[in-house]
Formats: sequence, C-alpha cells, structure tokens
Amino acid sequence: MAKINWDAATESKLAAAYKAAREQNKSNDVIVTALAADFGKTKRQVQGKLVHMKVYQVDEKAPAAEKDEGPTKKDYVAELRALGVPFDADGLIPCKKDTISAIVDYVKQNQAVAA
Repeated sequence: MAKINWDAATESKLAAAYKAAREQNKSNDVIVTALAADFGKTKRQVQGKLVHMKVYQVDEKAPAAEKDEGPTKKDYVAELRALGVPFDADGLIPCKKDTISAIVDYVKQNQAVAA
C-alpha cells in the first residue's frame, strides 16, 4: 500500500499558511521555502501539493522596460538615399543596424570633408 504523505489536516494547515503568507505579499520562493522547512518536505513537494490543491498563485512578473532602439534600418537606408549615395541603398536592409549606421556616418564624414 502507498504511503500517504499528506493527510487532510496537514493539507488544510498548508493551504491556510500559504494563503496567510500571500496576504502579506511575500514571494512564492520565500513562502514555499519556509513551508517546506515547517512541514519537513522539499520545496518541490510543497509547491506540487499547493498546485494540486489549486491554491498556488504564480508571482506576477514586472513588465519589461521599453528600450529605445533609435532609428530603424529603414530610417538609415532612407538617410543614405537622401545623402545621394551612388548605389542602391535598399541592398543594405539585410545588414546589421550597426553596420548601416557606420556606413551612414562614413558617408556623412566624407561629404563634410569634400565640401
């Protein structure tokens, strides 16, 4: 016969302790670690039991910060066309943005020197 690891009383204590800790806005890692120590189980066992009991709530992740990536490749290609380069600038679209930016800077420097 299989060993019963969690009886009804232990499950109710676990659920109550988890809900109380969540009300205090503690992270799941802190809660599960403490409960595992209290109940003499591993973190994985405690988390698994909470999930099975449909009590476990996933921590909300902070939204990713928007990063400013500057001009796009198409912006650089349009700038090259405006600078009047003697080649089809559309061929540069597959290149990396840093490469196109360097070409734009190079063309600007050479036009400034020539002027």
